[in-house]
Amino acid sequence: MIRIPITLFLLLIPALLSAQERNLSWVLDRYVEAAGGRVNLNDLNSIVIEGTLTVAEQNSFSIKVMKKRSNLVRQVMEQPDGRRITVAYNGETVWQINSDRRNEHFRVLTDKDASDFIRESPLENPLAAEGIDKSRFTYKGTTTIEDDSECHHIVVSYEDGTVTDYFLDVRTFLEKKTVKKVPQEDGSVQTTESFPSDFQFFDGVLFAQRLVIKRDDGYASVLTIDHIRINAGVPTSLFNPPPGY
Repeated sequence: MIRIPITLFLLLIPALLSAQERNLSWVLDRYVEAAGGRVNLNDLNSIVIEGTLTVAEQNSFSIKVMKKRSNLVRQVMEQPDGRRITVAYNGETVWQINSDRRNEHFRVLTDKDASDFIRESPLENPLAAEGIDKSRFTYKGTTTIEDDSECHHIVVSYEDGTVTDYFLDVRTFLEKKTVKKVPQEDGSVQTTESFPSDFQFFDGVLFAQRLVIKRDDGYASVLTIDHIRINAGVPTSLFNPPPGY
């Protein structure tokens, strides 16, 4: 066995870390280019996305998501019988209103319930956000996923224990799969797999038009995007709780 002097090993550590950082930065840069480039991403001021969420291949709901800089988001999901769930973040508070034709219930989400919603609030994907904290990112090299696609594997870890694995196609650098693992109060971990597809450019920025979602508890859904509007002039007041709350 060849023995490497400990002093030499310690000298090699900075070089190894530097190579790791270069690999991660290189993959993230290619991902931004594939998504439309930094200039086009920075030109985004607001997005309105409308689509249909189909659960268990039978129940369908309309869904509308509005996002605006900086990190403002509002999501409205409406069922065929008129029941509606609205969740929004105004940069300070995540609030929710459950309503039907007769009643309306308002609540402010706790920090734990709100954290995941806040993480999804930026206009860009977390991998493409400018000025991201790369200390939370780990580049795992390449791996092969279910459909035999070779992918770059990036892991993002958060303070609350949530971990998200991103798998980017080595040829196109588009997302093939994400796996989100969220710790639960009982000590278990809930795992959700997402498979984006049907990518299209809107004003120079790439968006997936279809998203298949599978959870380890058997929940499965498909989100189909019908309309996307870029910089449509979304009023900031839409992200605030309604007057009286």
